[in-house]
Amino acid sequence: MNLPFLRPKIEHLDLYLSKKAYDKALTAIRSELTRNPRNTQLLRRQGQIQELADDTEGAVETYLELSHEYILEGFHARAIALYKRILEIDPTRKDILAELARLIDRESGSTVSQNSAGKRNGESIPKAASEGSELILEDTTDSPPAASETPEEIAAENLQQEESPNILETLPAVESTADSPVGASALGAPEASSEETDSQDGISLANELATSTLFTLFDPVALEEILASTNLRSYQEGDIIVTEGEEGASLFLLVEGQVKVFTRGQRGEHLRLAELGPGDLFGEVSVLHGKPRTATITAKSPISAIEVTKDDIDRISAKHPQVRLLLEDFCEQRAQSTIEALIRRTQS
Repeated sequence: MNLPFLRPKIEHLDLYLSKKAYDKALTAIRSELTRNPRNTQLLRRQGQIQELADDTEGAVETYLELSHEYILEGFHARAIALYKRILEIDPTRKDILAELARLIDRESGSTVSQNSAGKRNGESIPKAASEGSELILEDTTDSPPAASETPEEIAAENLQQEESPNILETLPAVESTADSPVGASALGAPEASSEETDSQDGISLANELATSTLFTLFDPVALEEILASTNLRSYQEGDIIVTEGEEGASLFLLVEGQVKVFTRGQRGEHLRLAELGPGDLFGEVSVLHGKPRTATITAKSPISAIEVTKDDIDRISAKHPQVRLLLEDFCEQRAQSTIEALIRRTQS
């Protein structure tokens, strides 16, 4: 006899995971998905738990479904990160990159993603809604780092105190989405936010959508080569991602988490410029123009980022010259929200 009050519930998800009762955890999530089958937070958590349960095939199918939802919503960078995760857990699925390129190309002009779709016909590329507000110059007059500090010392100095361990910390954090959270505590989602936080979330989502237009600019053949060349990188809080003055060998697109940006002032002191979040690019100037890194960037929280190397961009551009031109045009139209623009404003 199947009594309703004995069925696994989403609010008990932490308990199931702590006991490694993955079958109950998945039953609870699937029950919620019957009510809201397109909830991307639930789909992602389902895939993560399937990985923990060694259900690789199930995790792959869940991630494919989730990536399709992301593409429909215009969050192409999230979809790319998921496809890279699929290849990590099942390297035999090489065919999915061609599928992803086709999906992005097909949906880039659809009604669903029309507000975020880039154009290959010469129309203006949408700029980030956060331009001029997302990359906020921070006040460093109270306690700027000493000029003699190394990037490692900067990162260590700015680490936040670690939170108490959570039984879900073995799983990647669930990103903030427009979905209504279900079982917020169990899913790792934040508690109900204030109007200010809602506004910031809206800006962040708009920024992600604007940057995702980059992937709609390329034809499917070139896009498939770009996707195959990307790497999904993970960094922990305090890790140094790039260091000012070094040669730039790759560019990064943040998919999840936040980073801090530092540069040296005119007197040699370290200035903390800003924080970047999902949808922000950095390192593109070094890659496209051969200049040294203009800032030191450290992880404020655990992050995931899509990386494309200069060598791969040069190689692909040799076969598809429009790739470099489109990248340069995209970055130029977003010039006011780059790290280099911030540095120029601090020096003026």
